[in-house]
Amino acid sequence: MPALLNVGDLYVNKPLTNVSTAYVQGETAFISDKVFPMISSTMPSGQYWRWPKGTYFNNSVERRAPGALVPMTSWKIDLDAYNCDPFALGNPIPDAHRATADSMFNLDATSTRILTRQHLLNREMAWASSFFTSGVWGTDVTGVALGAGSGVGGAPGVGETLAWSEAGSDPGLYMQNLKIQQLETTGVEFNTLVITPYVLLDLLNNPLILDKIRYVQQALPQPAMSVLPSALDVERILVAKAVVNSANDTATADLGFVFNARSALFCYSPSSPGIEVPAAGYTFAWTGMFGADAYGVRIKKYRDEPRASDIVEAESAWSMKLVSTDLGVFIEDISIAA
Repeated sequence: MPALLNVGDLYVNKPLTNVSTAYVQGETAFISDKVFPMISSTMPSGQYWRWPKGTYFNNSVERRAPGALVPMTSWKIDLDAYNCDPFALGNPIPDAHRATADSMFNLDATSTRILTRQHLLNREMAWASSFFTSGVWGTDVTGVALGAGSGVGGAPGVGETLAWSEAGSDPGLYMQNLKIQQLETTGVEFNTLVITPYVLLDLLNNPLILDKIRYVQQALPQPAMSVLPSALDVERILVAKAVVNSANDTATADLGFVFNARSALFCYSPSSPGIEVPAAGYTFAWTGMFGADAYGVRIKKYRDEPRASDIVEAESAWSMKLVSTDLGVFIEDISIAA
């Protein structure tokens, strides 16, 4: 008796054309273009004016006797420079791939998305290594566990503070003190807090912060993250969520946060650049490069006959500039539990 046919004998499994899976982060996970203002530059390099710190805090006014000459004051100004370095990466689309790809694949669009994400990641990693680390800003602080400080009886000593993950910590009071100290020494109050998801977790679970959040939510129900800035008396809180694969392309993926998972940066950043405006830093983008967008990025496609491929290329040119070291405080190990 002949064998009965199975369903699989009459049908060859094919990949679905309306669904696929991928590990992809949204652009909101990247913050390097949000902390400091972006400044467009029509040329790859240039200069900008810097006013000395004390210029607008001097008082040379004197009592003037009748008929006496008016007392004089003076001011000076300096120049600083920036240079937008180009970064580029391409993705070949061989003719054979284009000829045989299923209808669900838009090879040009996929290549563009992958290249754009890598440029975002490259810029994020550059920002983290340049600004989210110790030895960069005018003040570095280290978080310590309860009873593990260098002060008397294990209290936090000079350059230390109780980590926000520890019982008895008061992040709100600590940041308010930092704002007052900053106001006294620079005339500017910190307004931007950059943290990681682990530090955010500690803040949202700190009893003192929770009380403030609940008090506001009773009057106006809203998500805790929306209330947190007012609970800490901080204008902006940016959470760095970008993840990078530290393994090479052929190895098993090894993902981890780009930013130091236990640290925070408290700084002053204006809402937009301007004349005689203080800022901790700026990002200059070479938008004058043909085809570049507001972030200095351009996508182009061209033919490579020797490879029998179309090349999709993404190029960006930018410069991250530390403007004022005394307008930032880096707080390391502020989350012991991470």
